[in-house]
Amino acid sequence: MIFEAESAREVEAAFQGAVDDYLAFCEERGREPDRPYSGRFNLRLEPTLHRAAHLAAAEADDNLNGFITYAVQNELERRGMTPE
Repeated sequence: MIFEAESAREVEAAFQGAVDDYLAFCEERGREPDRPYSGRFNLRLEPTLHRAAHLAAAEADDNLNGFITYAVQNELERRGMTPE
């Protein structure tokens, strides 16, 4: 989205108007507004799966976070989905 204005105050008002429009749009359709994600989440695995993933990551000279990220990316690609 691009906001053009003569002053910072006008840009801020235009941005706030866009946010208000988006929230009204979501409400009309009965949808929850999108929210930003932190990129962090807790993952619970069976202990044997956790160990196997750790060993596979180490074998690939990677850490567990990198290994899981790679696995999720591959699964999304397999399903024809791309992160936005």
